[in-house]
Amino acid sequence: MAWQVTPYVAISLAAVILLITLAIYIFRQEDNGRAGKTGALLLLASAAWILGGAYEAGSLSLASKILWDKIQFVGLLIIPTGWVIYIHQYTAGEHWLNRRRLALLSILPLVFMLLVLTNEHHRLIWSSVDLPEFASNSHLVKDRAPGFWFMILHSYLMLSVGAFVLVRMLIRSRRIHSWQASVLLIAIFSLGLISLLDIVGLQLDPQVDSTALALAITVPLITWGMWRIKTDDLVSVARGAVIEGMNDAVIVLDAENRIVDVNPAAVLIIGRPLSELVGRSVEQGWPAWPTVIGVSGCEDVFGVEADLVVDGEVRTYDIRISPVDDKIGRLACRALVFRDISRRKRIEKALRESVEKYPLLAEQSTDMIARHDPDGICLFVSPTCRTLLGYEPEEMIGRRIFGLIHPDDLDEFVEGMTKLLVEPTAKSYTYRLHRKDGDYIWVETTGRRIITSSEDSVGPIEIITVTRDITERKRAQDALAAERERLAVTLRSIGDGVVALDAESRIVVANPVAEDQLKTLAEVSAGGVLTHLGDQRIEALLRPPSRGKNFHEVMIEGPRRCFEVVTQQMETGPQIGGWVLVIRDVTAERETQKRIQLQDRLAAVGQLAAGIAHDFNNILGAIILYSEMLLKRAELSTKDRERMMTIYEQAERAATLTRQILDYSRRTVMDQTPMDLALFLDDTQKLLSRTLPEGIQVKFDYGSENYVVNADPARIQQILMNLAFNARDAMPEGGELCFELSRLLVETDEPPPFRDMAPGAWLQLRVSDTGVGIEPHDLPHIFEPFFTTKSPGEGSGLGLAQVYGIVKQHDGYIDVRSEVGEGTTFIIYLPAIEVPEWASVEALSSNLVDGKGETIMVVEDNVATQTAMREILETLNYRVVSASDGKEALEIVDNFEGAIDLVLSDLVMPVMGGVELYQELIERGLATKVVLMSGYPLGAGTRELLDQKGVTWLQKPMRSDALAHLIREVLENRIA
Repeated sequence: MAWQVTPYVAISLAAVILLITLAIYIFRQEDNGRAGKTGALLLLASAAWILGGAYEAGSLSLASKILWDKIQFVGLLIIPTGWVIYIHQYTAGEHWLNRRRLALLSILPLVFMLLVLTNEHHRLIWSSVDLPEFASNSHLVKDRAPGFWFMILHSYLMLSVGAFVLVRMLIRSRRIHSWQASVLLIAIFSLGLISLLDIVGLQLDPQVDSTALALAITVPLITWGMWRIKTDDLVSVARGAVIEGMNDAVIVLDAENRIVDVNPAAVLIIGRPLSELVGRSVEQGWPAWPTVIGVSGCEDVFGVEADLVVDGEVRTYDIRISPVDDKIGRLACRALVFRDISRRKRIEKALRESVEKYPLLAEQSTDMIARHDPDGICLFVSPTCRTLLGYEPEEMIGRRIFGLIHPDDLDEFVEGMTKLLVEPTAKSYTYRLHRKDGDYIWVETTGRRIITSSEDSVGPIEIITVTRDITERKRAQDALAAERERLAVTLRSIGDGVVALDAESRIVVANPVAEDQLKTLAEVSAGGVLTHLGDQRIEALLRPPSRGKNFHEVMIEGPRRCFEVVTQQMETGPQIGGWVLVIRDVTAERETQKRIQLQDRLAAVGQLAAGIAHDFNNILGAIILYSEMLLKRAELSTKDRERMMTIYEQAERAATLTRQILDYSRRTVMDQTPMDLALFLDDTQKLLSRTLPEGIQVKFDYGSENYVVNADPARIQQILMNLAFNARDAMPEGGELCFELSRLLVETDEPPPFRDMAPGAWLQLRVSDTGVGIEPHDLPHIFEPFFTTKSPGEGSGLGLAQVYGIVKQHDGYIDVRSEVGEGTTFIIYLPAIEVPEWASVEALSSNLVDGKGETIMVVEDNVATQTAMREILETLNYRVVSASDGKEALEIVDNFEGAIDLVLSDLVMPVMGGVELYQELIERGLATKVVLMSGYPLGAGTRELLDQKGVTWLQKPMRSDALAHLIREVLENRIA
């Protein structure tokens, strides 16, 4: 590598050697701290910059010049960021320089350094480079690319940040070494200006790197100056700002007793301006110094007190003198802190004088006044100790108070005494003292420390206390606390919510039940102001309730809940002290009342139905049977046939009404069997599609799951038809009727759709229409019997009541949701069962089945029904024997010649009913088959008979075809 030595290169190399030497020296100084290490790095970076510039200028080949130019860039990139780090360390801003910020500061320099070293591949720093016209002793000619200008911008930004921090220190600092910051600022400004001129081509000599040359000359001088006066020994700016703002006076002296730093409070004490103090010896700057330091006779003491004249007023100062050593143990400086304690001294003096000057006050006081030293030894005690503790004052003086403290209170008392010794404020403590007679009393002691002193000396710390007997107060407090605890236990055990309000309706007390209720009703907790409960304002609740009630009713929605609120006023003298509110959640109670009322209505309807059903069904049975017989006659005229059909249809309608009443009262006999509700609904949809008006579209939606329930198909059919006809009437212009079937699993830990719905698998059937909807005021009554919104003659008001009763008989639930103008949805829940196969419901043939000459005994107390049944059976080719009651039937059996194949008996008769007749036949050993008939609902005894062989049930009124089929099935043993 060929190069030549010039004066510029020689000066640069000498500067490099000096910089490296200074860097090594500073780095090895352990007391220089982190700022010293960073400064050494800056010196090495400067050396790299100068060395690269010198060798670039002295090199003769293009390759060598480019190499040394890149080395120069390494130093150039380190210096700006290192400058920011050094300035923060120099001004005690190291707390700002955490690892994260150091990493962020290093990112761009590393990126720029990588770009410089690899410039040949991307040309982002300089796009081209060439030798100058005079290749020797000159620098490269480069076309700078955008990356170079970004790099220069970053460098000047870093230099500006460091300069800003340094200027801020210069403004805020009042120290003797503050000119060092000025030197640094001037140097960095000069170097920056020369570098800027160099970049824009205004350098003095194009053959010389002016910036590197200036760096080679100024950096060693700056470093020598900074090291010479030990910059790192300066007090930090951050600490200086604190000292400047302190109320206490602070003076910092170096090892030669020169004033290094003085804050404004200290300037006020000394009485001379800052310019006449800093840099001078303390004796010159403050002539009173020997007097101050002479108070203790020693210059290095922990603390002394001295009286000084400030602004013509004598003030007492607590002076703390703290020597500060350097890292090798030598005295570096001393910090003097002057704290004004004049007010405290005046208070202590006044307190001491009051105790000494007014002994009569201490003697007459009902409280015990005493003075103790820091060890708790009694120095003085008032005569009140006789009544308080039973000791004479002479017995107490010289005695340690700790020996009289209850063992359980001793630690807390000692802790309190310790605080009194170090804190100037008065404090109160409660503890137990041991009397001379052996009893313990509760006392409250208020104590404060005092520092005894005279004009010539400062005495020891003492504690003056005032002690009062609070035994009775403590007992009252304990009794009150116990009473409160009993009250709290009582309130917690009450099932209702109990709330106490003050005169401003603020919640003072609330038991746990009330706390939960308040979250729901008012969204407020204890301590808050109660403005409302649910839908009622608090002002309305605090007024007397309406006549006939002793409570207010509060309702909330979603889900709907009901509360009863009882309010009681609390009076304290002539004014209102507050109110007590008792809140009871009566939601379940109201629902129970509704269920009981509904059950009562059902019982009344059921009792009425049971009372009339038998006779009414007998009448209808005769009418229906005779009508069917007459309608089968061929000689009947067309007009008479129409009239007879009207009689038959009206009788059937009456029978239907009777069944609806029985369904509502849940007394209908049901024939429950496992059935697939999905298949059943599918058939029903097809039926409804044919029977409903064309404008109504019937839809059925269900999944692929199991939809088996234990139900009576006929009753389920009745539910579906009633709901479908209701939907038809609600959609006179047409619409959509939708059946949706799904499964619902009610978990144990989840709220069910109905409060008393048992956990398990349920089937949910939704029947929706798009009709006119139901008015809100009508909605609560739609399941009540005989309630209807239709015009007179258009409905009986029993359709939905029948649906409700059938659902309940299947242990199910029904709900309704409706919006006026939007439509209505009925939701039915039925218990699901898991059955792989089920029996299908077979329809009876409408054709009559003739007998084979068998003998049938008809036992019926109603003559019309008996005659009608006799005639219809005879037309079916049966021999018929009639009886009016069970007793007559037994007489006929005893005297009858031949066999009676079947007994067709009414269930309820005046002399002997069907059940008694059946039992008598069994006792006589007769195997005659028996079919029981009745218009009454099936009772418990009759249900047992259904499980026994030879007994079958037939509901009145019956159709002739149903009667014919049943008799044949019984006689042919198809029904047991």
